[in-house]
Formats: sequence, C-alpha cells, structure tokens
Amino acid sequence: MKNTAYLLVEQDVLPEVFTKVIQAKQYLLDGEASSTSEAVRMAGISRSVFYKYKDAVYPYNRKLSNHMITVQAMLLDRPGVLMSLVSAVYAKGANILTINQNIPV
Repeated sequence: MKNTAYLLVEQDVLPEVFTKVIQAKQYLLDGEASSTSEAVRMAGISRSVFYKYKDAVYPYNRKLSNHMITVQAMLLDRPGVLMSLVSAVYAKGANILTINQNIPV
C-alpha cells in the first residue's frame, strides 16, 4: 500500500496547469461542460494533462476544512429532545462521532 503525503501550497507558486486542472474539474461539476473534452478545451489544457493530475489536485476551501469540537448540553428528560438536537446538527452538515449520556437528574 502506497503511503501518500500531502502538501498545502500557495497557488501562485505552482505551475498554472494545476489551477487549470481544478478549473476543468469545476466545469464538469457545475455542468458547464458536458464532457471531459469540452472541460479541458474551456480550461485551455490537454486531456492527457487533465488525466495525469485530476486525481492528485484538489482545491482547498478553508470553510470546509475539518474541525473537531466537543459539545456539552444539558437536555430535558423528554422524548424527542435529544433527537431534535441531533437533527439540528446534521441539518448544518456536521457529523456526530459519539454521544455520551448520563442518568437523568
């Protein structure tokens, strides 16, 4: 199994081809291009360049970076209260790894 290492690098120090690969991927994702050929033509790169780097280059979005937090809440001992909290967390796009409960007081 290959041990992959990742780097976070400023875009302006990389060759322009990496930005264009990401641009072509975005054209496909947004539906602006209906095929890979159309996307690479719009981005101004060759298909071979696209296929060479498409699985190795990803845009970084600071808002989507992973954060882990711990939430402590004291809830009422009534049916549906915990489920409402869990639903609200999921509705915001977060994942819950564990839930610890104590005996109601």
